[in-house]
Amino acid sequence: MMRFVFLYPEAREYLVNWRADWAAPFLAQLRFALATHRDSPDLLRLLDEILGGNEEARKPWATNEARVHSDGDIRRLRLPDHPDEEIQIRIMAFAPLSNWDLRAIVLLRLDP
Repeated sequence: MMRFVFLYPEAREYLVNWRADWAAPFLAQLRFALATHRDSPDLLRLLDEILGGNEEARKPWATNEARVHSDGDIRRLRLPDHPDEEIQIRIMAFAPLSNWDLRAIVLLRLDP
C-alpha cells in the first residue's frame, strides 16, 4: 500500500487530501516500524524507494512523527470508476494475538 501511495502518481487522484491524510500518517507508521525493527532490510529498502521516488515525501518524513497504526481514522477517497464521487471510510486495523507485528487492514465505507 505504501508503494502505491508514494510511487504511483494516480494515488493523489484517488486519496483525498493526499499529503495530510495519507502520506504523513503512512510515513509516521513507517518511522515507528523502523524504530521497532531497526535492522529490517525490507523496511530500509521501502524507505529508500519512497524518499528516492517521491520528492513530496521528504517534507513529512522530516517531521519525525511516529505512529503505530491508523486504526479508527476516517479518511476520504475516490474510486477509479467514480472519479467525481468521494466516499468516506474508517480504517480498521486488526493484529493477530499470535503476532502483534502483523496487521490486517479493512477500509470500511461509512454511510453518506
